[in-house]
Amino acid sequence: MITDTRTDLVDQLISAYCDWREHCRDVHATYERFASAIAPTARRQAFDAYRTALDSEERASYVYADQLKLVELAYSR
Repeated sequence: MITDTRTDLVDQLISAYCDWREHCRDVHATYERFASAIAPTARRQAFDAYRTALDSEERASYVYADQLKLVELAYSR
């Protein structure tokens, strides 16, 4: 029973990590679009998309960190 719970926690940890890494890639991609935008309107829109991507990445990092704490707690028992 404990092993199943730990396995589930680790599976969720891996999923949270993968989600966070996807958001990291989105941050890099939106930054590249922002950095290469020339027209003021396009640059403003690209910056807004970049900020949104940063916010999403931050939220995903918190989910990953919380899941990591749960795994650490489960394995410390």
